[in-house]
Amino acid sequence: MKRLLLILIITSLFTIGCTEGALVKSGIIKPSWNTIIVDSDGNVGEYSSITVDSNGKAHIAYFDYQTDEQIGDVLVPFGNLKYASNANGNWKTVTIDTGAGMLPRICIDNNDKIHIIHSQLGTSDPYSILDLRYTTNKAGF
Repeated sequence: MKRLLLILIITSLFTIGCTEGALVKSGIIKPSWNTIIVDSDGNVGEYSSITVDSNGKAHIAYFDYQTDEQIGDVLVPFGNLKYASNANGNWKTVTIDTGAGMLPRICIDNNDKIHIIHSQLGTSDPYSILDLRYTTNKAGF
């Protein structure tokens, strides 16, 4: 038990990073954070997912909450799927699916193409309330 505790303490002094697809130790953790407001229009940012492309540029999928919609006895969040990226140098945001976007998960393939899965919630059609959706922009952003 003491041996395991010692390993955990030593491990916690180091941070693991990703450099050119390989995990590397980057030394003792130094608290240095840079915060940038990417989008502040409305109620954005809930259920965010982020990934980084091969050029080190960030891609974020997130939910833009609009309102609650009554479906039967339940209030369901209604909003849009939004996407933000600094791939061209400056941050750019766009709505890529309306009436959907809950719980997005974003990834980038080996060709830096963006793939997002998310749920459609808050439509008046009770049969589509939990649709799984796939969104991609093969032409890039």
